[in-house]
Amino acid sequence: MKLSNNFTELHALVYTLLARIDVLEARVKELEAENIALKAENAVLKVQLSMNSTNSHKPPSRDIFPKKAAVPVPKGKKKGGQKDHKGNTLKMVAVADLVVIHPPTVCICCNRAILAEECELLPSKRQVFDIPVPRLEVTGHRLSCTTCCGITQYGQFPEQVKANVQYGSKILTLSSLLSTDFRLPFRK
Repeated sequence: MKLSNNFTELHALVYTLLARIDVLEARVKELEAENIALKAENAVLKVQLSMNSTNSHKPPSRDIFPKKAAVPVPKGKKKGGQKDHKGNTLKMVAVADLVVIHPPTVCICCNRAILAEECELLPSKRQVFDIPVPRLEVTGHRLSCTTCCGITQYGQFPEQVKANVQYGSKILTLSSLLSTDFRLPFRK
């Protein structure tokens, strides 16, 4: 009796293992098919990635990593400006928009504070060209009235001034330009 019980258990175990093997074989076939599809997709993507303006119809602006052309240096010449080359550089203007005077502040011998009135101006000068800090310019609009011929007559706001507080045409134009030409989001 004990022998037949073991035989029944072994028989059930074999059937269970065979069913499990069938499931695993089906899964292996499914994974092999998926692997083949992924390899084909990978090959297509590698071909697309290797395309650039030199080996396809793509324009140079669409190259992912454009190669920088080496600038040839003529033999016998060094890089940079050559001797006797006039060159173009930033020039000083006759009258600066703002002049800042830098007097000495403390005597280097006795550490006494030096007043600006005690100093004399030297001919040495330098100039810095820079863009001023952008700032909104606020224009106020007010109405007035007068009485003529016994009638009180009132002025009128310009047609483009419709609200109590609003942005002007220049800032609206700038925001439109930044949004369309420079792709800057409106929130920024």
